[in-house]
Amino acid sequence: MPRYAKRLHTFTEAYLTSLKPEAQRYEVYDTERPGLVIRVTPNGTKTFALYYWSKEGKKERVTYQKFPGLKLKDARDQAKIDTGEAAKGRSPAKARRALRGHETLGNLWEKFIELHAKPRKRSWETDERRWKKHLAAHASERLNSITTPMVERWLSRISAGSGMGASNRVRALLHTMFELGRKKWGLGLPNPVGDTTRHEEHSKERYLLPDELRRFVAALDADQDPDTRAFCKLALWTGQRRGTLAAMRWADVNLDDAAWSIPATDMKAGRPLLIPLADEVVEILRARLAETPDGQMYVFPAGRPSGHTVGPRAGWTRVLKESAIEKLTPHDLRRSFAVWAQDAGCPLEVIASLLGHTPAGGVTSVYARVPFDTKRRWVQAAVRNMLAAVNAPQDGTLLHFPGGVAVGGER
Repeated sequence: MPRYAKRLHTFTEAYLTSLKPEAQRYEVYDTERPGLVIRVTPNGTKTFALYYWSKEGKKERVTYQKFPGLKLKDARDQAKIDTGEAAKGRSPAKARRALRGHETLGNLWEKFIELHAKPRKRSWETDERRWKKHLAAHASERLNSITTPMVERWLSRISAGSGMGASNRVRALLHTMFELGRKKWGLGLPNPVGDTTRHEEHSKERYLLPDELRRFVAALDADQDPDTRAFCKLALWTGQRRGTLAAMRWADVNLDDAAWSIPATDMKAGRPLLIPLADEVVEILRARLAETPDGQMYVFPAGRPSGHTVGPRAGWTRVLKESAIEKLTPHDLRRSFAVWAQDAGCPLEVIASLLGHTPAGGVTSVYARVPFDTKRRWVQAAVRNMLAAVNAPQDGTLLHFPGGVAVGGER
């Protein structure tokens, strides 16, 4: 075939593998993704590239990674993105040239946290903690040197030290960073996280059993920190997530009506939630309000830019130690509320409404039809059920409690 003839073929992994080197470099165009080519050199190196037209009408080329390191699907996906960028008058080639001097994992993290996480995610601080704990040590690694086996080693160390759940969360964070780099920030590299191992996780069923509940509340009552006492009891007696409770505002609480109107911005599902407050919760909040300075926005303030605490970490560790309870997380208080409410006879649809779970019916939300007075009655029943166990005689006889109860719904 003459050197100037344009070679066309529908790319497949098998076809690309079969291509043989010739005396001179040649290119084959993909018939499925316009502009995408594979360049084969005399020494057998195969490299993906994309030809596109600039806004000045000039034909330009952006070079990708070598095959088979860069998979065909990834090359096509990147070509589609870059073709779209070129159609908007942007230059994918220029974006990659600008990126060459900043191709470290730390640079990618800075883009992620400033351009994506902070503007879009309520949980960006969680991402920041995961970065600092598990990934910051690799910040100087050049992106083009990060391979799938390297990421596997990182994740294995995290699994050994912090558990499989933590490894999966870091894997998801790293995967998102690379995908955003490829799709938005001109990173012409394959995602090294895509083929790494995701550990199988089983739904947790950890909650406070009767004797644990009694020891936990006793340790709270004896703790010297009023923030720890109030925060943990409210978490246990409302069933709300730690982040939602930390962002609790006085303006959203009506102590006369014993109700808390949680705004959508503080809910994981992104929908507002109105929940009743048990008498014991109202009592704690009234005492706290009496000691709150005028103008204080948050029920649990802190000297941080966000204005509120993230929860009593030191206090939590202290209470677990004093109560001799192991392997309990703050989220397990939410599950404990659900299980103790079910033990009190509360219907599952009411529990779902109190926790703000996303129902299977979507817009035909089952908990939209649960009367507020019904919710109030069951909230009080759940709290009284827990207090009955807390105040049970300490002679070794505890209230009957069903083992292995699992409450449905998202965490």
